Amino acid sequence: MDPYTHQIIQKPHNHRKLIIILISFGVVLVLAAGAVFALYTINHQKLINQVKSELSKVPSILDNAKKESGGYPSTISPTLLPSSSQVSLTGQGSFDGVSYCVTGTSKTDKSIVYHIDSASSSGVATVGSCSDAVDLPAPAVPAGLAIGSVGSDQIDATWTKALYASSYVLECSQNSNFDAPVIDKTFQDASGACQGLKSSTKYYMRVKSGNSSKGSKWSEAVTATTNEMSVAPTDFNGTRLSTSSVGYSWNAVDGANSYVVELSPDISFMKAVQSQTVPASKLSATFTGLQPNTAYFIHVKAVTADFNASSAAFSNEIQVRTLAK
Repeated sequence: MDPYTHQIIQKPHNHRKLIIILISFGVVLVLAAGAVFALYTINHQKLINQVKSELSKVPSILDNAKKESGGYPSTISPTLLPSSSQVSLTGQGSFDGVSYCVTGTSKTDKSIVYHIDSASSSGVATVGSCSDAVDLPAPAVPAGLAIGSVGSDQIDATWTKALYASSYVLECSQNSNFDAPVIDKTFQDASGACQGLKSSTKYYMRVKSGNSSKGSKWSEAVTATTNEMSVAPTDFNGTRLSTSSVGYSWNAVDGANSYVVELSPDISFMKAVQSQTVPASKLSATFTGLQPNTAYFIHVKAVTADFNASSAAFSNEIQVRTLAK
């Protein structure tokens, strides 16, 4: 047999060897990938079991706390449910002590989240946090609605967080039936404000909670009366007196004890502000020491028994320009 014929016969044999090597390598890769996936699955399940194990302790702990105090605690403190080195526990109870929900999150893999609540008869944790549960129970009615600060056009309020609530609606109305023009706004936290109100007006306020699927009933209403609106001087006029001074005058405001006048080259009164306090008996004054041919802005407010120099409202600003040289 000549060498050329021998090479032709050997080529198919070499191809078979190469195919066998490639197949063997592929099998090794598949086995390696399978092993890695198996290890990941085992470790992932281990983390899930850690979360479920910590949550399984919650019902007995909170049931004992309920027996001691007559209800589940509205605030579930870290002392009552301490987080472990592997799992973080966060929870909240209802203000009336009849329900709770606790979320467990793996500290190693924060995508592993389960929750357990008082509505779970089996005591088995469910995937997702308390707020992410697909079929959330109706949130509790917010308790403790209280008036905070009151202004001439705004009333602030606070209330207690409600279990299963992800948002709150605060309403303000001029009557107790809430059928007059109502101002309402949604808040994520347990505090909010009704704005754009009328001055010297009594308002009724109430709040309700909600989540992705349900809403609570309205809370009991509370009342507050907005403050009297500060009255600013009207007919405020400016006069160019010289290259370095301007004069100004205004109409009297009933009950004014004094007037505060400000001047600035900045319309927002944020820089180079000059201020004067003028007695109530005097309805005009002068600013001196100014730059020639320069525009200045001036506004004035009345200080009364109800509104001091800090709380009184300024009038609209006017512009006055000094004379040129």
